[in-house]
Amino acid sequence: MELAQWSRAGAHGWQEPFGYIERANLLKLPERETGRSPQIALNGEHARGLYTRRIHGAERSFAVLEYGRAAALVPWRAEMDRVLNRFMAGQVNDRGLDFKYGRDVEKALARGLGLDG
Repeated sequence: MELAQWSRAGAHGWQEPFGYIERANLLKLPERETGRSPQIALNGEHARGLYTRRIHGAERSFAVLEYGRAAALVPWRAEMDRVLNRFMAGQVNDRGLDFKYGRDVEKALARGLGLDG
């Protein structure tokens, strides 16, 4: 959207470009630090990986799940901090990420990466 279009978009429309800018900056951070290709997991999508950190945005925070050569940004919840640096898997929904963790998740992820021996 160009500057001329922003001014015609009205009171609500001025926020849209900033959302694009924030999204781009959120995606650059994990790529720059880990070299993994990031994506924001959307409502209904499944995500899995090693929970390595939290990234703060203007309106919400995201957890970074690293898996293979990719990194998924999922909505962060306070309960996730207890599994920092552990493998987790779940599905994104309106509340955030319904997740599970533990040995079963670790085994499934290892099989997916071809590390099951």
